[in-house]
Amino acid sequence: MLVAGCAKEEAVQPPVDGGEAGGGETAKELTIGFVVKGSDEHWIAVEQGAKQAAEDFGVKLAFTGPAKETMIEEHTGMIENNITNKVDALCVAPVQPAAQAGILKRAVDAGIPLLLIDTDADVEGKTAFLGTGNYAAAELAGTYIGEKLSEGAKVVIIRGALGDKTHDDRTAGAKDKLEAMGLEVIDVQPADSDSEKAANVMENMMQTHETIDAVFVTADQMALGALQSIQKVGKSIMLVGFDGSPGAVEKIKEGVMEGSVAQNPYQMGYLGVQNAIEAINGNPVDEIIDTGAKLLTKENIEE
Repeated sequence: MLVAGCAKEEAVQPPVDGGEAGGGETAKELTIGFVVKGSDEHWIAVEQGAKQAAEDFGVKLAFTGPAKETMIEEHTGMIENNITNKVDALCVAPVQPAAQAGILKRAVDAGIPLLLIDTDADVEGKTAFLGTGNYAAAELAGTYIGEKLSEGAKVVIIRGALGDKTHDDRTAGAKDKLEAMGLEVIDVQPADSDSEKAANVMENMMQTHETIDAVFVTADQMALGALQSIQKVGKSIMLVGFDGSPGAVEKIKEGVMEGSVAQNPYQMGYLGVQNAIEAINGNPVDEIIDTGAKLLTKENIEE
């Protein structure tokens, strides 16, 4: 499993803005704004990484996020508050990259280094994107399902909110790989990263389709909801999720969930803050920082 760890091999020193140590503003006076999409296990891990980095490098962290990923207005308002408060750098996981491009560009225009976390967006002048290559990572799930099932097997996909690039890419990556391997994707439905909605979507899918051999879910919170509905009717359906969350890991160990594509959300948070400090100091930052992904199964879950 991808777990919490150190960020870079070479740690940056706490930054000094405006002079040598003892003069000007010190690192402890810097504020890093950090806005995430929601409050589930994935975002809690991002927060843990960000808080650790803030502690390690002596900066103030303003970490916020709405209760649910569908709360777009609240999320946009949090971004706007950080711009108004003139944070020294801003890390954001956009919920609707296209719709929020304008508010994100405002941060850049205000001279605030902008680092996008987990989900990328087309924003001119952004500092970096840190996250998983979602399309390629979802291909891992598609390949695994394709290798386990026969050609012609029927697969459904439960995804996050429509228009969310993260879930768009995960859906496309899995679907393209499944179809390339000769499997049939018979249905794709959104559940807005909500466990209860996912349970209802899975129930409806099982009523609509006589045969479902596997389901790929673009986030573990929804996968756990889908699992409840599958177990409720006693069907045997392969279930693969995405995130490598603690809840999913337990279900994989129990043998009731086949696998999950594990990200490293802790590293997203830690590296987000660390690279924000680098940007504030005027140091070069890689435009794309891949925080990694691995398919967790019962065979490798203890590694």
